[in-house]
Amino acid sequence: MSQHFPPQMIAFGRRINNNNNNSIATVPSPAIMTSFSQALPMISPSPIAASVSPAPAPKYSTAFAGICGSSITAFDRTLYLGWIRRFILFHDKRHPDTMGEEHIGTYLTHLAVNHHVSASTQNQALSALLFLFQQVLDRKLRLHSRCRTRSEAPKGTCVLTRGNPRGPRSASGRLRLMAELLYGSGMRLMEAVRLRVKDIDFGYNQIIIRDGKGMRERVTLLPQSLKKPLQSHLDRVKELHQQDLLRAPAMFTFHSGLRRKYPPGPACLELAVSVPAAKPSLDPRSGESRRHHIQEKNLQNAVKIAVRKAGVTKAASCHTFRHSFATHLLEGGSDIRTVQELLGHKDVATTMI
Repeated sequence: MSQHFPPQMIAFGRRINNNNNNSIATVPSPAIMTSFSQALPMISPSPIAASVSPAPAPKYSTAFAGICGSSITAFDRTLYLGWIRRFILFHDKRHPDTMGEEHIGTYLTHLAVNHHVSASTQNQALSALLFLFQQVLDRKLRLHSRCRTRSEAPKGTCVLTRGNPRGPRSASGRLRLMAELLYGSGMRLMEAVRLRVKDIDFGYNQIIIRDGKGMRERVTLLPQSLKKPLQSHLDRVKELHQQDLLRAPAMFTFHSGLRRKYPPGPACLELAVSVPAAKPSLDPRSGESRRHHIQEKNLQNAVKIAVRKAGVTKAASCHTFRHSFATHLLEGGSDIRTVQELLGHKDVATTMI
């Protein structure tokens, strides 16, 4: 069944589709286009609407990486589409081409006054709308319109007691190992979840963080106390990898460019995620059955339960281990510049918070 979509939607889909597949695709996938048609209900087929054709539009040749780095996750895509959809519905399904800075300001004020959203949520909505107007509709905005923003006092960081981080120890299995890695290396949640086997260096007691926040790479510490448990865990990952290869090739998910460079086989173990999911799932981009990394929500829930069992009264989370890592290093006499490099902060002022 053929479907017709407006040029803006075609370009939006092409940009995301190209980035996700790391290839030059001329036609957005039907699944992506369907998600856009649901997210943008006001854009309906019209007599002048262009159909999906093989000819790419030169003005939309910039990759989606220009706004979100070199890649965008399915979560980020869903997040942006949600804000765009709510913005359009708020303005009675008007086409974004007929709106501008004043409409953005009105919507942001509505979020702050009527929905009482936080400042970070308001900024998130603004980022999604700026992407829509500047990257999809190719319009340069000057946000001089006044809008109500929520001012929040700086929040203090939650740090666990030095020498007694009982939170990670109350978890069990591989989730406990991941929680201990968060505290022992200062990694962010998604950095630990996406960690691959090849990025763990037992010889130099270090972990290489790739594609971290801001698409920056860095090297952090591998705790000596976690070397043996981590090696035993990776032995089980190797066994799981071999079993998956017997059922289907290239079961672990990794970048399509690496998939072409490294053919399926035992050597692909180095590209496997260090903490794989319990069972394979369908890749939404290719439709193939692959083993993804563990869901970050599983680790977050495990940490929440472990903190409660340990009797810790602080509002500790996965990110609390990162704050504790930095604070305890500074209390132990480490230089703040060293801590800044381990955390991957661009500005030392962020480390000083």
